[in-house]
Amino acid sequence: IVRHDRAIIDGQLKRGHEVLRDSAILEYPTTIPAGAVCYGCKLKFIMDKTVEIYWIVGYGHGSSEHNRMHYDSPLAQKMMGHKSLESFSVEINKETNIVTLLKVDPIFKTEWESWTDEL
Repeated sequence: IVRHDRAIIDGQLKRGHEVLRDSAILEYPTTIPAGAVCYGCKLKFIMDKTVEIYWIVGYGHGSSEHNRMHYDSPLAQKMMGHKSLESFSVEINKETNIVTLLKVDPIFKTEWESWTDEL
């Protein structure tokens, strides 16, 4: 039994080392203008004639059900750096959509706490 357990643990360690070896550390951009869309902000925007409110969040926190958009998603990447009242086009599922940012706010601690409790 001990030998079997050790083989399982060795396999898990090997897979863990492969993940670490293949990972990369990305530096968050520091040149985003004040008031622009960035990681951790709350957005109110119009897309397809629908008003949406989303937070831009990191890995493991994205959830369309809870209005949390992963910062690396195509839509979030297209929004980065834009400010309130700017419009731009974005292609989603081979369809071009016009997005108009209505409001960009930093995320507040109370909001963060309220939705992290759901995780």
